[in-house]
Order: sequence, then structure tokens, then C-alpha cells
Amino acid sequence: MNEKELIELILNSQLPSGAFPSIAYFSNKNVVDENSFTTALVISILSNFNTNPKVKNACKKGIDYLLSCENPKGSGMFGFYPVNSQPKWINTFLPPDTDDTALCSLALFYNGYWDRNQLKHQINQVLEPYKLKQKILGLEWFKVGAYPTWLDRKRMNNPIDICVNINAATLIKEAQITDYNTDKIFEMVNSAFDWVGNDPKKLQQITPFYPNPLELYYSLKRAEEAGLSEASKALMDMKLLPWKMSLSLDSPICCSIGNGVIWKSPILQSARCLKVTSACHN
Repeated sequence: MNEKELIELILNSQLPSGAFPSIAYFSNKNVVDENSFTTALVISILSNFNTNPKVKNACKKGIDYLLSCENPKGSGMFGFYPVNSQPKWINTFLPPDTDDTALCSLALFYNGYWDRNQLKHQINQVLEPYKLKQKILGLEWFKVGAYPTWLDRKRMNNPIDICVNINAATLIKEAQITDYNTDKIFEMVNSAFDWVGNDPKKLQQITPFYPNPLELYYSLKRAEEAGLSEASKALMDMKLLPWKMSLSLDSPICCSIGNGVIWKSPILQSARCLKVTSACHN
């Protein structure tokens, strides 16, 4: 498909809510799902094409959907789903989380709805209280200065995922906070890579919410595009690990822990193709 055809395909997929669709697979079933994660990633890419009035309008609808996922409203904390709209087939409540907060904040910024002062607020006021201030029990690559997943102190099980932390690092970089650095996050990424070594069985433990290592690649590419030189090094180091990566419209984009749900999104993969197609033409 050419650029125009890809844009039409993506825009025509947008749901009435403003979300862009993914497909949730669970218990031998699959359902069309709308969530902030997929929508934020799609409209972040579309923000590069918003001179097109149709794209700009679609992004505005997408932004409205993302804002419905701010939980509670005005808190700066974003969840995977809009408030009180979690599907019944997910049997545990999903509180606001670091990953969706970072990705939604970036989408709002890239589309011109939030400025850098708001991004600074997101880091200093929303995420900072949850940052690890001391070493915790767990895998040896866990580092002080990293972010756990859930923005909920009642969660006894609060996994650490390096993709989540790379997305937080991208938010920090875009916020341009002069007295903040991302060194600790990338120290953890490097330690996680060293810990995996040549053992493919360990790979899923460093990205528990991302079953496809391509998503780690994409998170590092976003960080690199934001200007994080540490991400460029991590991309080179990533090539040395025992990944089995496959790219298709049917590739998984994220998963749950404990609920057995895997999400895919041909529309997100199409948006990524659009980005590549556009780069080739420029």
C-alpha cells in the first residue's frame, strides 16, 4: 500500500469512541478491543501526518478517548481502559499504570495538546512517588530509580518491565527536565540484557507485559528518536540476544499477567508501516 492508502485504512478503522482497535485473544476466543495503549501508539504516529485535516480530526477523537482513560480525571494517571469501562472478560481490576501514563502523555504532547510543563508534572508529580527508592527483592537486574508497573501502592505484585521503563525514559527526555536523567533506567536495561545472556527462557521475564521482543525494539526506537543516546547503544546490544523476532500484522503487541490475554493490532502495525513508507519517500 502507498501512503494515502495506508492513511485511509487506518482512519477507517477508528471506532466511534475515538479508539483505534486491537484484538484480544483469550480462552480460544477473540474480541475487538479498544484501549488507551493501542490508541496512544497509533495517534503518536499519526501526529506526523496531521497537516491532513482528516488525520487531524482523527487524532482529536483519539485524544478525547485517551482523556477518558485518565483515572481519576485530572490525576495525570492513565489506565488501559476508560474509567469504569474495563471489559468483564478481564477478571482482575487494572489500575492506572506507568506504561499507559507515559504513552498517553507522549501522545498528548506529540499532538499539541500538552506542553513540556505538563510532561514535567507527569514525571515529578505523577510518576516520581512510585519510583523505586531502594533495592527490592526480585531479579538481580532490578535497579533503584526504576518504575514499577502499577500506580497503586496496594498491589503486592507490581512487576518491573524494561519496555515500560524505556517508555518512561522517553517521557523524561521529552520533558527536558535538566536535573533528571535516565541513566538508572538504562543501567537496568543493560543489566537485564546481561542477565538474559544466551538463555532465551529468560527473555519474557524482562518484558513480562510484552510477549513479542519487537515491542522492545519499538520502545527503544521511540527513545532513540526522542534523542536518548543510551537507546542507540541498547539497540545494538539487543542484536546480541537470543531473540526470535517476527514482524507481521498478526504480531502480539502486549499481554496480561495472570489473565491469559494477548493483544494484537493489525491497525497499529499498519501505522508503523505508514511511518516507514513516509520515511522512504522523504
